Amino acid sequence: MDERPAITRLGRFADPLVEQAYEKKILAERKAGFRPILLILAAVFALFLLADFISNRDPGRIAHIMSIRAASFSWLLALYLLFPKIRTFHTFAGILFLTELIISMSVLFISSLYENPDFMLQLLSVVLVIFAFYVVPGRFELMLAATLILWVFFLVLAMVRFSDVALKEWVAAVLFPLAFGITAASLHLRLEKEKRGQFSLNRQLEEMAWKDPLTDSFNRLKFDADLDFLLKRAKDSGEPFAVVLADVDDFKQINDCHGHLVGDDVLMKLAEIFRREVRKQDLVARWGGEEFVVLFPGATGQIALAVTRRMQQARETAEFGHGLHITCSFGISIWQESDDARILINRADRNLYLAKEQGKNRIVWSTL
Repeated sequence: MDERPAITRLGRFADPLVEQAYEKKILAERKAGFRPILLILAAVFALFLLADFISNRDPGRIAHIMSIRAASFSWLLALYLLFPKIRTFHTFAGILFLTELIISMSVLFISSLYENPDFMLQLLSVVLVIFAFYVVPGRFELMLAATLILWVFFLVLAMVRFSDVALKEWVAAVLFPLAFGITAASLHLRLEKEKRGQFSLNRQLEEMAWKDPLTDSFNRLKFDADLDFLLKRAKDSGEPFAVVLADVDDFKQINDCHGHLVGDDVLMKLAEIFRREVRKQDLVARWGGEEFVVLFPGATGQIALAVTRRMQQARETAEFGHGLHITCSFGISIWQESDDARILINRADRNLYLAKEQGKNRIVWSTL
């Protein structure tokens, strides 16, 4: 059964959380290659000043052109410097929309200031720019808006700057950008739906590979990947985090007295409780057997302790059936600057052992 998220007519996921995950992936891809393009584009824009001097002899016109190029160059250079600070796809799409309009309208206006501007050459430029709008991923509605604005700008500019345009050329100026824009938009929508469909499929396969089939929690593979990410981020930025190991007390006795299927029910119920009680950004994974591990990104020791107590209290009031009263022991490990994965997990494991030694059904935590 295909359970991939629905995609709207605008080529977005109907589920905003899935759309956010997709946009986050696209932004990460674009941030790697988009910044050098801005620098190259700024350099090319500046180099065209030579063509401006060759093609124009009027000092006033050259000054006008230089002011437009300087403004556009400054915009591109500012974006190059500020681009690493962009954090959301929404911001990226808005900046992309403004940049495309500023550059394309500047080029059209500058070329119209030349002594003998070519109407059909400018029309071809408009068509090519419209195609470029739909190549770089952005908001579909902003692409449509950019297409419409550029098209209207070209028609108004042509009415002002060109006095000897034939009727058939005006018809071409109206129909060609419109037809090409509709075609490019349709192809873009189709490609976006295909890309999102592939993203959904990859996401499903990833979740299958990272999920424990019994408890529906994440598995050891996912935990290891997220722990590695948090360790790298902590060493770069000093952001704290914590790891908690949880073990079901006397679980072997439950299996021996009530059977393994009841033991499985206990594990599934506990996993559900833990997932419900942790914070949204936390990760609950099955460590193995009757053990669970919880990853607390950005958490201090006090935060990790408070959430673990909440998990313990929720477990205390839960109904497991079969006359069972389930208890758990917890060992908390707080990240320290010298920690690697092994040290961090060993500390949590040692604290879990101490919790068992001190009578079970308790929480032990330390940074040592």
